[in-house]
Amino acid sequence: MSYTRSTLPTELVLNISNNIKNWQDRYQFALTSRHHWHCIIKSYSLREVHLKDERNLLKIKVARSFVLSLGLRAERDVSKAVRFLTVCAKLRDIVITGSITATSQIEKILRAASQRDRMHSISIAVTPRDYNRWSQVLDKQKFKAGVINLTCDIIDDDEDASTTTTAANNTAELNLEEYMASVKYKKCAYSGRSQELTAQNSHAVALELGSYFVGSIVCFDQIKILIASLDIFFHIENIDDCAYTNQWLDETVFSKLHMKSERGNNFFELSLIVDGCIELLVVGGLAVINGGSAEPFLGSSVKPLNRAKVLDGDLIARKIFVPTNPKATIQTERLLRQYYKRDSCKPWSFHLEELYSIGFHPIHPLHAGDHPSISSLPLTIQSDLLRLYALRRIDRSLLALMFNAIRESSMIEKECKLLNFTGTSFFELYNAMTISGK
Repeated sequence: MSYTRSTLPTELVLNISNNIKNWQDRYQFALTSRHHWHCIIKSYSLREVHLKDERNLLKIKVARSFVLSLGLRAERDVSKAVRFLTVCAKLRDIVITGSITATSQIEKILRAASQRDRMHSISIAVTPRDYNRWSQVLDKQKFKAGVINLTCDIIDDDEDASTTTTAANNTAELNLEEYMASVKYKKCAYSGRSQELTAQNSHAVALELGSYFVGSIVCFDQIKILIASLDIFFHIENIDDCAYTNQWLDETVFSKLHMKSERGNNFFELSLIVDGCIELLVVGGLAVINGGSAEPFLGSSVKPLNRAKVLDGDLIARKIFVPTNPKATIQTERLLRQYYKRDSCKPWSFHLEELYSIGFHPIHPLHAGDHPSISSLPLTIQSDLLRLYALRRIDRSLLALMFNAIRESSMIEKECKLLNFTGTSFFELYNAMTISGK
């Protein structure tokens, strides 16, 4: 395989690749440069491939699952599977259909899988009629093949693995025009900010963008998403220390569905990119897939897409519709992993008021007790303490309320193991616990 030299930015490579709809053409584009190849391999992920019919090396390379159909020529099918096991960089699951004719075939698959650096464990799904035979072979060959963690799951006989990726396509397409007409939507016409972005005007810009895009609809080919909550990040140095200093080549408004992976779990995030440096990360909304029913999600992971498994990799779209009349919004702090940074308490999270008022919004680490689904006193107190830490101030009235809530609850006796405690402050509670050795 020979490559030409390429210095194109990764973002531009992915933009070009995303606009290539045919996988064979995308494969040819990836082959033009080692840089192109690595960019595409790293960013794309395909739910499954069928080894019997698949010949596209790129699809096999990025597949998370492959289906192995064992027919009359099972030896050939197994050899093909073993060969592809050395290629699949993201493989997690194998679906086996058909019967085994030789235990040595299973051993070949397990040995090939165990020799892959990226493969820590494999999930193998088989039909009920073959389950016992597979289990016996797996128990015998597991140590010999060197597989550390192997599970064998049952799939139904009548489940045709070849139709799992296309079943959703049989539903009716959502009539977007009728829906937009009923709620008065218009195509996004945001033309960019009129002045240079600075730390002084960043809050005003956040207010403008939050009010404009909350309640908007983002449209991909098979997916429509209504944005109910979003967090705004400024990817510019010295403006937002909770965001990376990152720039996009495209300075127009576009939306991006991006696959991420954390601790072995893959999920999708939806972001709107504005002016090439401002990210509006969607943290709550409703997703409609292939014209089906609207499915809610809260948090940055668009969970309906994880379940539906209709995406092969990242997607970019410019079809964005905003309310003709801006919707009322609620502002909170953003959903972050930590709150020790300078800008962590900026109120740059925006929520659709009509949904927020009925409890449809993420549970916030700084305001857990305000969410209608939270009734845990310890969790509420932990959240209040975290908020005081994040704000870097001492609120004596809040501390007094927290102490009274603890004293009137069962926490003093159950968690603190103190009987007949009569103190009036956290200091006295601390001393009592210290004396008691708690």
